[in-house]
Amino acid sequence: MAAIGRDPAQRELQQSDPSYQQGPGGAQDLFQPVDQGPGMQPNEATDSSAPAWADSDPPIAEQQSAWLRQGPEVFQSPAMRSRSKQIIGIAVLAVVVLGLVGATVGYFLTTGPGRTGNPQLAAPQPTAAPRDLPSPPAPLPPPADTAHALIDPPGQIRSGGGLFDLPTLLAETSPPLAPPILKALQAGGMTDGVLKATTTGTTTVGLFALTMPDQQAATTVAQDIATAQLDGGFKADDNRALQGMAVMASAPDSGSATYRAVYVLYNRAIFVDVSGPSRDAVQATFDALIKQQLTYAPPTVRVGR
Repeated sequence: MAAIGRDPAQRELQQSDPSYQQGPGGAQDLFQPVDQGPGMQPNEATDSSAPAWADSDPPIAEQQSAWLRQGPEVFQSPAMRSRSKQIIGIAVLAVVVLGLVGATVGYFLTTGPGRTGNPQLAAPQPTAAPRDLPSPPAPLPPPADTAHALIDPPGQIRSGGGLFDLPTLLAETSPPLAPPILKALQAGGMTDGVLKATTTGTTTVGLFALTMPDQQAATTVAQDIATAQLDGGFKADDNRALQGMAVMASAPDSGSATYRAVYVLYNRAIFVDVSGPSRDAVQATFDALIKQQLTYAPPTVRVGR
């Protein structure tokens, strides 16, 4: 495997690029699972022992006379008992009716016209529909190998490019990829990769194809690459982004200009880097390069905005 990342222009890009200087923990927390809280302990069994006075001998109830056990009803006439039952029945009916009225009012207050239930549980309504990103060209058959996943970029070939594997990449004293990306490649089990590096005028071009075991692993790596750029100070450029392809750019006041894009091609993450002192030149080179690359190898994983 050819060593990569030893080109002086590549080292200068890494030194001036905030995302390449980012520490290893820059984007880790965004993908950590939520820690589960301590498990709930089951409630202790309810004490079912009888009170001390329950075992009195003889029971208090047996000490009462027959007329005490009968209750106060024994002193009421049949008419009085009937009237009492009617009063109790009317009171119960009134309670039921009031309960139904309260439930009806609550229903109309919470699920009336235009509502779907508890407003705290209902899905929030967006204030404005998000803008849909344009669609890239239709997917094509997978490339024969990693090298054929990329076009040959314009300009003069510069040193530092070629095929590589993960051990070669990690052995570089000045690797061409930021530490969070290297960690993502390790976690995803990258099998091989290629860097095609050129220079056109004062603009440098780098095309990476990073092969992973499957498309899901490639998707995770592509997400980690985009996150590393944003955490490093880059801004998302939705004017150039497409469905399935994220585009990031350096801040206008950062001196030199850098545009980057990342997307998934089957089981490979494609990473595009264009940098230089002239923002206009960088933009023109980036736009032309992306158009050629997407025509040659369009994204296979596409998500809406």
